Formats: sequence, structure tokens, C-alpha cells
Amino acid sequence: MKPLNAFIVGAFMLYSSFSLSTSYARQLFSLTLHAPNEPVKTGSELSLTITVTNTSDHNLSFGIAPGIAPDQTMSYNIEIRDTRGQEAPPTPFLRDLREHPTPTSGSVFGYTLTPGNSYREQLAITRLYVLRSGKYTMQVARSQEPRPNTAAIVKSNTITITVDG
Repeated sequence: MKPLNAFIVGAFMLYSSFSLSTSYARQLFSLTLHAPNEPVKTGSELSLTITVTNTSDHNLSFGIAPGIAPDQTMSYNIEIRDTRGQEAPPTPFLRDLREHPTPTSGSVFGYTLTPGNSYREQLAITRLYVLRSGKYTMQVARSQEPRPNTAAIVKSNTITITVDG
């Protein structure tokens, strides 16, 4: 093969593989985490609002499985760190869930989110994590696929929460 033809074929193959990986990595939805307007009191309940927006050009389906945590908090990977970068400690409830996962059984309720539309959910943060006095950064992530895949994880913005003692 002549050098110019080899270059053209190589460039085309590189472009094709780049466009395939780029289209796969495209986010189907976005996550926006909303910080509370005021500091949170130590020991008080903290639920955060998350907005899920369909950024694709087609309908997306989401499922809600009834169970021990009927809200959708367990659909998210929640990362909470203090000013030293340490993770917030889990509550006994979350430790028990991690040690003894409950298989989902029964019905799964589904809903469809059309392109460009959003819905909001409440995430029960203090049900899962112990927040002591101080500042915390928080971010959530959720898989785009029913079976989690690291290439298809969508992350929210990062917010800062102040907990007053």
C-alpha cells in the first residue's frame, strides 16, 4: 500500500474509533444537585433535591423498585467528604444495607422522561450518613444503564453543605 493511502486509511480508522467512543460516552441525562439555602443543624434531617434532565433525543425509562429504601436514594452513588477529604461515616442503616443487601423482588414501577424534560427527587442523606459539625462537599452519580458500567456513569455538580453544631 502506498504511504499516502496507508495514511488516509489510518486516519479514517482513528476518526471512526474516536467518533464511536465519543458517541458511547455521551450522557443521556444530567444530574443537578441543589444545596440548601441555610446551614444544617447537627442531628437534624437532611434531604437534598436532585434534578434529572433528559439530555438525549429520545425517551428514557427509569425504574423504581419498592423495598427497604422506597425512595430513590439507593439509585445513586452518594459521595460526601469533609474538609480533610475524609468520607462521612455511614449510619447503622447504611452499614446494615451494605453488609446484608436485600435482593429486589416484586414489581418495578417505571416512568418515562421525554427529551428536554426534568423531574426532581429527594435524597435522604442523613438516613445514610452521619454529618457532624463542619463543611462537606457532596456529589452524586447514577448509571445510565440498568447494569452499572463505569463508562456510562453520570455525575452531578458538586455542592458544599455547612453543618452547625
